[in-house]
Amino acid sequence: MILCLFIIASGWRPQYTGIIHWYIAYTLQWSATTIDGGEQINTVLTFLLIPITLLDRRKNHFYKTVENCNNFYSKYITWLFMILIKIQVGIIYLNAALERLKNPEWADGTALYYFFSDPIFGLPPYQLNVLEPLLNSPFIILVTWAVTVFELFLVICMFASSPLKRFGHNLGIIFHIGIIFTIGIVTFGITMCAAVILYLRQWNNEYSFTKVKKTLKKYINLKNTKRFFVDSSGRSIFK
Repeated sequence: MILCLFIIASGWRPQYTGIIHWYIAYTLQWSATTIDGGEQINTVLTFLLIPITLLDRRKNHFYKTVENCNNFYSKYITWLFMILIKIQVGIIYLNAALERLKNPEWADGTALYYFFSDPIFGLPPYQLNVLEPLLNSPFIILVTWAVTVFELFLVICMFASSPLKRFGHNLGIIFHIGIIFTIGIVTFGITMCAAVILYLRQWNNEYSFTKVKKTLKKYINLKNTKRFFVDSSGRSIFK
């Protein structure tokens, strides 16, 4: 299974690995002894991605879109299922926010205090010691409510303009990475980072990593550039 996941992550032949990805997610959801919610979401999203991957004839999903992926039917089916994915993720955030409002601890702003202080599911001791002044202050009410408000904000982002979507996209990823490093639900955090990308990024807008490429290129050029020196005898040398 791990080998299959490495192959899937490598991007090799998404037309074939898309179904395998869903099958692994599905079996993990039903066979894992401990799940944190990310498994169910992963199963649903990978299932909705199957029609898209079946139409993806690239050798690797990191390659740019090839000509035979640009026909009308492929674009229409891709668009349709990406809309379904966006609706699904939007419902997840909307349901999470509304369900919290039904809980007395979330409604009065003390839920994070109890959750972070829990000896089993809460923060590790070193983080708890750092955040204890915040947890014992009235500001914890604002922080608790900020979680619910932020999830409602992400719901609104589905209908927002591109700049606001990008803002929500970046904040959403930071939010879920924060969850990973605080309460440690890694599977859920990684899954939701992927869900945010599918949810708020334009489906045909490829990641270019322009800044990363420029930085790497600049570093490589500097490393390969010969340096000019003048030794003690006055001779010009290159190193």
